[in-house]
Amino acid sequence: MESTRTAIAVRGDDLGRCLTRLHHDRFSNTSSTTSDTARQRILERGIAFEADAVEHLKSIHATVDIADGSGDPYAATIAAMLARAPMILGGRIRTEDASLVGAPDILVLAADGYVPIEVKSHKVLTTNGRPVSVSKVNDLFDRTVDDDQRFRGHRKRDLLQLAHYVRILEDVGHAASERTVGLIALDDPTRCVWVDLDDDHDTIAEAASYADEIIDVLQRGAVATGPVVAPWWRGECQGCPWRQVCRQELEAKQDVTLLRDIGPHTREELRDLGITTIDGIAALPLDTELLPDPAAVCEARATIHGGLLARTERSTATPTAPIEVDFDIETYLGRTYLGGFLTTDSSGTRFDPVSDWIGSDDSERATVTAIVERLLALPEEAVLFHWTGYERDKLAEAIDQYGIETPGWSSIHAWFEDRAVDLHRWTKDNFVSPAGYSLKTIAPLCGFDWRDEDPGGMQSEIWFEQQLEGDAAARRRIVEYNEDDVRAQLAIRRHLVDVPPPSVLTWPVGTTG
Repeated sequence: MESTRTAIAVRGDDLGRCLTRLHHDRFSNTSSTTSDTARQRILERGIAFEADAVEHLKSIHATVDIADGSGDPYAATIAAMLARAPMILGGRIRTEDASLVGAPDILVLAADGYVPIEVKSHKVLTTNGRPVSVSKVNDLFDRTVDDDQRFRGHRKRDLLQLAHYVRILEDVGHAASERTVGLIALDDPTRCVWVDLDDDHDTIAEAASYADEIIDVLQRGAVATGPVVAPWWRGECQGCPWRQVCRQELEAKQDVTLLRDIGPHTREELRDLGITTIDGIAALPLDTELLPDPAAVCEARATIHGGLLARTERSTATPTAPIEVDFDIETYLGRTYLGGFLTTDSSGTRFDPVSDWIGSDDSERATVTAIVERLLALPEEAVLFHWTGYERDKLAEAIDQYGIETPGWSSIHAWFEDRAVDLHRWTKDNFVSPAGYSLKTIAPLCGFDWRDEDPGGMQSEIWFEQQLEGDAAARRRIVEYNEDDVRAQLAIRRHLVDVPPPSVLTWPVGTTG
């Protein structure tokens, strides 16, 4: 047996993760199959964010940094806890049987034991979800309840990871009696967000259940020729280094989980009914009660068709205007630095961007002001097209931050409501897509391709950093990418006029299989 298969230990970031991926990470002999520069950049930013947070904590607290020492980090962490160090950075902890291991970013001494805190380079707060309390990082235990903020539900893995650390601390006898855990996150790095794990969500029990399942699957997988849990397609697959491996397997057998809202449980129920493929889903009536969401039938038909299908016999007419302006913005670290305007009228089509290559508060203020002025100056016969509400919302944030005026309008939201069309919403309301409704998905279905081989918002942020360093080619790449985004919107509208998709109601389907 290979040495990599001899020891099974559950890490904090394993909890809530795909069991098929965990098998590949532990046991597959080949390296992961996907290299993603943008996601690597996200990882690097996370490391940098954590490093900055740790350095700040060092400057205001008495700390023991395990990374500064040598020898066994697990033993060093136990020694620091026995010495009642007020704050331990970069600790390493594990249960007595070594089945659970953890690397909490921060361990803080409370009255009777240690509380874990994680640093996360994403936002964890919203207006709906679990209640939180907050404290300044310079006084972590001076907590106040924040009734206006809640913990984001889709960041549940953060809490499972922290619950995992609590379980280990309890096993080795160094946990605080309170089961409140903290996060220093991108919302406000000067504050710590606290969540009580002993509320009615029972996160500790959920973490224990996940850990038991992982141990069972990995122990069985250690002696198997492949993953013992069959893959199924879900949102997290997009960021998985093994996605191509699983995608090829799932597409080869027309696995029904490639359709949205169909998970492994529904897959098993359908299999019992003799429905094992996307073809079989497509053959079901549109009002079927066999699926959690009958819309999956429409998606299955679009998947077999290989393109868009109209939701009705005759879809709503494609929106047009005497003057059509396709609009898209680019941002860097939340700042708007480019607004692309593609204007189509009786004289033709022309691209004219507003740009800022500095990336400061002052330059963003000037850029957003120029964008807003151009929007408000559009003639009455013009209609603006955009993809999702991102452009509207980012402009609204900057307008509020800098106090920019919108003369004649109560807000930029009001202007967009009256003068603009969200092409993403219109497309989703009127057509069925085989693979989601992002611009990068819909435009190729309408015959449009980006000039860049690797287009995307995160890639454009990397290019912006390169142009800040004097790379003129990166600047051109950004402008071309932005121009292609707005030309993609125009291409979608023209395609849907010239080549109306067939109806999902009448598109021929085969028999159940």
